[in-house]
Amino acid sequence: MRRQKFSFGKHKRLLICITIAAALLIPLCSAFAAGTFDFGSLFRSVNGSETYSAYKVEVERTAAPPVTATIVVIHTDSATGNEIGARETYTLSPGSYGPYSPSAPTGYTYAGLAPGSDPVSGTIAAGETKTIIFQYTAQPATYPIYVYYYKDTISDANILGMVTFPSASLGTMITGVDLTLFAPSGYTAPGTRSGATVVTAGNNIVYVLYTKSLPVTYPIYVLYFKDAVDGELLGTDYFETTRTLGAGITDLVDATKYAPMGYPVPGTISGDTVVKSPYAIVYVTYTQQQYTVTYLPGSGGYGGSVDSVAANSQYTVKTSTAADVHKDWSNFSHWNTSPDDSGMTYMPGQVITVTGNLTLYAIWDAVVYSVTYEPNGGVGATVMVQVAAGSYYTLSDQGYTRNYYYFNGWNTRADGLGTNYSNGQVIQITGNLILYAKWITIL
Repeated sequence: MRRQKFSFGKHKRLLICITIAAALLIPLCSAFAAGTFDFGSLFRSVNGSETYSAYKVEVERTAAPPVTATIVVIHTDSATGNEIGARETYTLSPGSYGPYSPSAPTGYTYAGLAPGSDPVSGTIAAGETKTIIFQYTAQPATYPIYVYYYKDTISDANILGMVTFPSASLGTMITGVDLTLFAPSGYTAPGTRSGATVVTAGNNIVYVLYTKSLPVTYPIYVLYFKDAVDGELLGTDYFETTRTLGAGITDLVDATKYAPMGYPVPGTISGDTVVKSPYAIVYVTYTQQQYTVTYLPGSGGYGGSVDSVAANSQYTVKTSTAADVHKDWSNFSHWNTSPDDSGMTYMPGQVITVTGNLTLYAIWDAVVYSVTYEPNGGVGATVMVQVAAGSYYTLSDQGYTRNYYYFNGWNTRADGLGTNYSNGQVIQITGNLILYAKWITIL
């Protein structure tokens, strides 16, 4: 905006000069700072000797429009709304800006933008100011936890070691303390815990104290029996041991005590064989020596069995069926101490005194069947052949003849209505067999 003030005399020519000067100089003055300009020297040159010191021009200048923008970043506590730290101010050119990232102060975690905050990125106009408000949540204060281990007494001279736990917030229960760590030999573990149990302000110290183990004794009762645990009680014994729970104790038991006459020693130990609480009971059983009588099927047979027999006791020899021995196409004969029947013979039902282990082999008699040939009207005698049961046998014509007939094999019936067999046929003999010659008339 331009404003001009003129003070002039009565001469018309002077007025014209002033008007021309104003038209020329006012644009020039607008390029400089606002103020009042004195044109007296110019007017004097136009008017001759007259002085016009009051001829002046006043120029007002309007400020230029801004060409930058401003970003203000504020950090606040989400709970109180109070600002954390100093504000950050950034001057930048109009257009795109950001993104601006939060920077959590120590002891805080980022919680998002505050309500009313400008976005962290976008566009901004010249002269515009955007305010980005980051919110943070204060982290709870944490306090250290230390676990110290001692033996005998809690003193610096008896410290065994120390463990640092992760810091925790107020009121947190202190758990997970290892009560066996650093435990010295000969001391009771787990140790005794004392000291801090809940996290409080400052250092939290837990103590674990180990004390020397006192000898612990466990009672052992020993019961001696004859023949079986529930048999005749021969006597008892008692002692104590300082061995730990679960440790073996059979080597501490006298397994020969109270042994009856004629019974082998040591006896058999059973029951509790390790240290137990509150006590252990051990059984020692004496039994007569046992021998075995073993039955074997012999050559070509199958099956068998074993009997356990008390030493020097009477025993009845079994039959082949009772001993579960078998042989196909054979009949049981007797028992022998040698498989080839060259040893001592024993018969089923025989009563013997067992003085040691005994092995008996079944001796078998082969079953024999007969194959009988009948001429059945032909010339020749009846022929009987003995054949072992189950074996294979080849039939023959036996040389029978008949006038005006020719030989045509065999049949199990004289009338030919039985089973036919051909001459030279091989058959298995499973029983007695009578064969009749078959004749066909010669035409």
